[in-house]
Amino acid sequence: MEITQLIAQWHSGETLAVEPNIHQLPKKLAGLCRLATLDEALNDADVLVMLVDHNPFKARSAESIQQQYIVDTKGVWR
Repeated sequence: MEITQLIAQWHSGETLAVEPNIHQLPKKLAGLCRLATLDEALNDADVLVMLVDHNPFKARSAESIQQQYIVDTKGVWR
């Protein structure tokens, strides 16, 4: 979550955090970003940054990802 915190502090727009294993953001992220579903992020985000390769993320094919800018640290979508 530290990288998410840094991105949220740096980015002037809304930062969406997708973490399928939690139902509430940790306190250190509260007010910095919004917990979103994968579908919400894929519909709303201009840039995707994949930091973890949870199964729901791996279940999406690269072809289904429409964002022009993707930072995929796990090699799942690119």
